[in-house]
Amino acid sequence: MKSALLVVLLAAAATAEVISNEVPDVDQVADVDVDEISEVFVTDVDELTDEAQLFDEIEQPMQTAVDSRRRNLNLGNITDEDIVVYDEVFQLDGIPGVSMMRSYLANARRPITAIRVTCLSASQTAIPGVTHGGLGNIFALITIQTAVGLGFHYRIQVYVRQFA
Repeated sequence: MKSALLVVLLAAAATAEVISNEVPDVDQVADVDVDEISEVFVTDVDELTDEAQLFDEIEQPMQTAVDSRRRNLNLGNITDEDIVVYDEVFQLDGIPGVSMMRSYLANARRPITAIRVTCLSASQTAIPGVTHGGLGNIFALITIQTAVGLGFHYRIQVYVRQFA
């Protein structure tokens, strides 16, 4: 009974606020009879939150796509004629207060057609990049820089065109 009265009082107060900008007196709200109000619509807080989040997502660009592009590195196209010549998994534990950078050299005897650097850990993000060589060269120097205090767990794959 108390919760129903509270809902009615809140609805009456909200209606009075919409009609006029004046806050109703406590005596006016207390005199409201429950039988006089035909329907009371109460909006769930979760519904308002979901709608607000939807509007926020529409107005802002997707940030998860940006994050996934920073964590993984995909260069070139892999076709049926390509083979993997370098496939290694690297893991580095984080040191509190320190940002670390590690470089890995991938050698190939043929020109590189694709490079994939894939993050295997969701919690420890780093930024991979190719600093020397790369597509069209026979080597690639790949660097991975960690965030401060975090490590990384990455897989590096280098592809070349297979000749018959």
